[in-house]
Amino acid sequence: MEEKDIIDHVYHFLRLLSNEENPEAADAVSGLSSHLLGDGDYPALLRYLKYYGDTYLIDTIYQELDDLEFDRIIEFGSGLAWLSNGIAARRGMTPVITVDKRPWGCTSVIADLEKHTDRRRIADSISTTDIIVMSEFLHCLEDPMEVMASFTNNYLVIVEYMPLNKQWRASYCDQLVRYNACSMSADFLNMMFGERVSKVVDIDPYVLLIVRPK
Repeated sequence: MEEKDIIDHVYHFLRLLSNEENPEAADAVSGLSSHLLGDGDYPALLRYLKYYGDTYLIDTIYQELDDLEFDRIIEFGSGLAWLSNGIAARRGMTPVITVDKRPWGCTSVIADLEKHTDRRRIADSISTTDIIVMSEFLHCLEDPMEVMASFTNNYLVIVEYMPLNKQWRASYCDQLVRYNACSMSADFLNMMFGERVSKVVDIDPYVLLIVRPK
């Protein structure tokens, strides 16, 4: 696509967005744009993910969890915790434990799961009756396979951006390289979890992966 075409698409999209008169959506897109254009506004990215997740993803995700029984929800890399809180609200306020290495306002436990000591501490505190959920988390890890190897006794509910559109996919992968992140793909997830994969749901441009305990 030519640069002019890209600019035209962005202009048209912003026009449509402004005509909707939805301040929350406009704020979410503004924050995402700020992050993608390089100033590293991570809180703005989290606000976008929360808006998008609450608006377009959570109902579909919850419907796919109907047959799972669990006592608590543990969210890794929780950020603003839209995924765990959204499931809990629909479940009747199931207890939620949010784990993040940054002290966001809703963070229950501060832990860097890329550190073995923190990972062990969290693993020891989780019961087999808990489910572990994560949104846009695995690609942020230097070695997601190593981290996930410590959590094999629980169901995992994983949401990752994985667009089928090749052009979007390419731009996404390029950005991950720029941020030294790990690019996710269906093949990589299958290699990581193998026969434990219970369900894969296309919520384009996201994928929902449900992984059984080992």
